[in-house]
Amino acid sequence: MQSLRTGLRILSEFSHVNGELTVTELATRLNMAKSQVSRMLSAFREEGWVVHNPRTRGYSIGISAYAAGARFINSNQLTSEALPVMRQVVDRCGFTTTLCVVDNAKPLYLLGIDGPISVDFASKVGSYFPPHATAPGKLLAAFANETVRTSMLDHELASLTARTIVETSVLRRELRDIQQRGFAVSSGERATGIGGIAVPVFDGTQACVAALGVAYPESLVRAAEFDAYAAILQKAAGTLSRRLGCESYPIEIREAGELQRLVASARP
Repeated sequence: MQSLRTGLRILSEFSHVNGELTVTELATRLNMAKSQVSRMLSAFREEGWVVHNPRTRGYSIGISAYAAGARFINSNQLTSEALPVMRQVVDRCGFTTTLCVVDNAKPLYLLGIDGPISVDFASKVGSYFPPHATAPGKLLAAFANETVRTSMLDHELASLTARTIVETSVLRRELRDIQQRGFAVSSGERATGIGGIAVPVFDGTQACVAALGVAYPESLVRAAEFDAYAAILQKAAGTLSRRLGCESYPIEIREAGELQRLVASARP
């Protein structure tokens, strides 16, 4: 059992990087002996779970790991129900649409579909991100229970751009505002020039299980238009929530009188 746990810890480290990890890097990150890490990686390589690059001596995720992960999308109720809903959002907005969840108190990009107006967020699927600098991260923190919320915010709020919220008191105040209005907005807080809007998705117990959002170039969406795009997302999130067993979406969906004009102007 201990060997199994050790192997899972090694594989889990690859979910935190986009490229390769060497034996030395893994041993340092996990505080393990290099010989132990090397033996585990050799076994994983034989089974196709990792790939070895002899030039760099680094390891990366293999095709067997990809195949197993792909089965999750098809077998998990949230992801299988979300995909057609997300495609409808892309069709209406033209923007990249994402679905994010909390995994062990860390926000995770679970699914992404690029729209005609792409900001390349879909390529970040499967990666974790800071909760304080994105619309989905703030939304998930706002609608989490207090225990999970505290764990999510229990770290330094790193400054990623000039607009990143770095004070916990300010962030908690914004989280309360998000709870009241029912959606979160980010404006160049993680990446300069990139904005986002996210709304909650609920399950049959009316617990927030995901954040449905869009990402866009800031120049294309004015603050006065936030409600309109939030309405598109909330309608879609309501559909998805009902498919997950939520009888009534617990947030009032705002009417967007200029919705058609806004959507038309957003298309390329």
